[in-house]
Amino acid sequence: MDSLHCYCSTADVDTTHMLRCTKCKLYFHPGCLKSSNRSTLVGDLFFKLTCDRCSPDNVEVLERLKMQWIQVIMLTLYNLHVSGTSGKLGYFRWREHICSFIDKHWTTFFGDRKRTATFRGTVAGVLSSGCPLLFQSGWSKLGENGWWTLTTMKPPSPADFEGPTTLLAMC
Repeated sequence: MDSLHCYCSTADVDTTHMLRCTKCKLYFHPGCLKSSNRSTLVGDLFFKLTCDRCSPDNVEVLERLKMQWIQVIMLTLYNLHVSGTSGKLGYFRWREHICSFIDKHWTTFFGDRKRTATFRGTVAGVLSSGCPLLFQSGWSKLGENGWWTLTTMKPPSPADFEGPTTLLAMC
């Protein structure tokens, strides 16, 4: 059983798309999780998981990790891209696309945290002062301000933001 992962008993593990139980260290597909507070966003691994086999009461525990704005924006851009949302040449408008997506999925990202009136300004600030390793402005390709994409089209990973070699440390 040690080589089988997830509730679906798979031997195929893709650590970039699966959550790891903090106790047994087995990997689980987000879609196989039993918790009602699991995310529907593609690539959202910002959770601490204790599978039902490791939990004292045999009930899966899925706890949202606190997300930084840069992580929220990266996950938003990734989901806009993979969902086929119509942008322009793979770029998305910061207010119409990015802020609207965050607003719609606020509870998924932040739980009960109160939505602030200034969150759109925070998004604009993170994008414009953000790291060119992470975000690419559409100015050079589109000749217009306010369009953004991920420099590398992949979802953010919690591991990318841990330790001395984090993405943020390279910005």
